[in-house]
Amino acid sequence: MSKFLKFTRKSKHYCSRPPSRMSAHMPVCWSVLVCLLFFAVAIFYLIQVNGMATLGFKLENLETRAQELERMNKKLESSVAELKSLSHIREVTQGLGMVEVGIVEYISTDDISVAIK
Repeated sequence: MSKFLKFTRKSKHYCSRPPSRMSAHMPVCWSVLVCLLFFAVAIFYLIQVNGMATLGFKLENLETRAQELERMNKKLESSVAELKSLSHIREVTQGLGMVEVGIVEYISTDDISVAIK
């Protein structure tokens, strides 16, 4: 007889144990564990999808706000350019009653003199 066929049901060394209670409940335990794992993964998935949807809405709002700010910035830049223009400055000075400077005379002192109290 071969060493591989030594322990068969017909041999006297074969040990046939009745299934214990633990092994009888193992398929039930595994199915409960698989169901719990499935529900945990499903809940995790729903939380992730909800978070991604929320972030998507926030991103869309931020992009809209950025476009709005870019438009406002362009308007302000054009307004600054208009206010700095020479024609606008002339209009404002005439409106305030200012006149152009004629001949400018500078005072030069040859002596350095300081007033003392």
